[in-house]
Amino acid sequence: MSQRISSINFRDDSSFPYIYEQNVDIPLHTYETGLIRANIYRPHDTVTGAKYPVLVTYGPYGKDVPYSDFRKPSADERGIGQSPGLLDTMSQGTSDAFFDVVEWSAEQEWSTGKVGLLGISYYAGTQWRVAARNPKGLAAIIPWEGMSDYYRDRCRHGGILSNHFIDIWWRGQVVVNQYGRPRSNPKIPPTIEGTLPEEELQRNLQDQRIDNVEHRYLDEEYYASRDYSLEDIRVPLLSVANWGGILLHLRGNVEGYVHAGSEFKYLHFITGRHDLPFYYQENASLQKSFLDAFLKGEDNRGWAVPGKIPPVSILLREGDVGFNDGAKESVYQRRGEPSWPLPNTVYTRYYLLPDRTLTDSPSTGALQQTGCLSKVDTTHPYHRDYLPYRSYSSTSVEPLVPGEVYNVTVEIWPTNVVVSPGNRLVFEIAGADTQGSGVFTHDHPKDRPESAFGGRNEIRFGVGHENYVTLPVIPSSAA
Repeated sequence: MSQRISSINFRDDSSFPYIYEQNVDIPLHTYETGLIRANIYRPHDTVTGAKYPVLVTYGPYGKDVPYSDFRKPSADERGIGQSPGLLDTMSQGTSDAFFDVVEWSAEQEWSTGKVGLLGISYYAGTQWRVAARNPKGLAAIIPWEGMSDYYRDRCRHGGILSNHFIDIWWRGQVVVNQYGRPRSNPKIPPTIEGTLPEEELQRNLQDQRIDNVEHRYLDEEYYASRDYSLEDIRVPLLSVANWGGILLHLRGNVEGYVHAGSEFKYLHFITGRHDLPFYYQENASLQKSFLDAFLKGEDNRGWAVPGKIPPVSILLREGDVGFNDGAKESVYQRRGEPSWPLPNTVYTRYYLLPDRTLTDSPSTGALQQTGCLSKVDTTHPYHRDYLPYRSYSSTSVEPLVPGEVYNVTVEIWPTNVVVSPGNRLVFEIAGADTQGSGVFTHDHPKDRPESAFGGRNEIRFGVGHENYVTLPVIPSSAA
């Protein structure tokens, strides 16, 4: 393939630490024509024929702005920044383009043919999807705090629309950087081809806020086209999950690790703020070590040696060390484990009592109910007794009859805290968002209309009405 430098920003003098090419055209050919524009950084000796493996990030913000001046609307996936086309985040089309970017990177004369993917948040979420398609040259991925299930992790928690976060994310970080839209910030370069008419901007825009409201079920084309199989991922994988990211990325990193088909796969837990730990020196060293092992064959830790490194590295959160303080959080104990869930875990049912306490001794009697909400697919390979699996299909919808008793099964997402003797673990049941939801609230009037959800809900107790929460109990010898 040929490449065209569409910007005059090209640095190759010896005083600059690397060759920098801005807005290089990468042609698309998988399922559509067009291009993606990328910034390329490469060593000087590539001019004389030296070759290196390639690291690629792909997403909707950050390409042309250094982190010190970070303003989120700035990057070049399809329809964003300097890349023309339809802006349709996390879609099949954006994944197609990412596939072409990876293969193009592997084919360049300065490339060894091996490509690694590294990035956090959205830049991690895109990795799962393209890795499942196994593009030529892809050799390793590090999805650092990145959802793997578009429907369950991000858009519809338990089938309920998570509207507030998506709204502020879309308005503040994505649509403002649409290709061809005027730039009000002088640090954000204008589109090379100039500003597009408003009518054309609207034609090139698939508004996620609208799409998520209009489409409710996984068997609709909107969500189905974004689905894929984690088992299809074959490349070495380092999935990094943040215990603090429970409402967006944590579930995706854990489930992504569990179901990926990679021979070499690792799950590494961290804690703290969403963005900064990615740049800590110890974490940068972790990233480099993993990528060196599978892109360069320089394995100083034994990543590519079966059994050399524990597949799971957990961080045990114990005590109150404050918030967003990396130095204080460093006191948390780190421990290697052979699997996830942890070995010897005993999943134990604790039953709710009317006095708001829990007991591990159930009352006796047959369960009395007339129906079951959000049906569980016990035949699906992702279903586990402690983690119910739902298909969220339109065919499983049933009307509720007022006054009847229904069995409701709720998935609890992974989390971690060490409860010391004398402390309490609080189990909260609510019919709406509580303070723990933060910006991830679920109150869109079309998805949760007052006419349907403004009534009174009751919890039944006693013989035949067993309410329980399944908790993972880990024997002290294993803890």
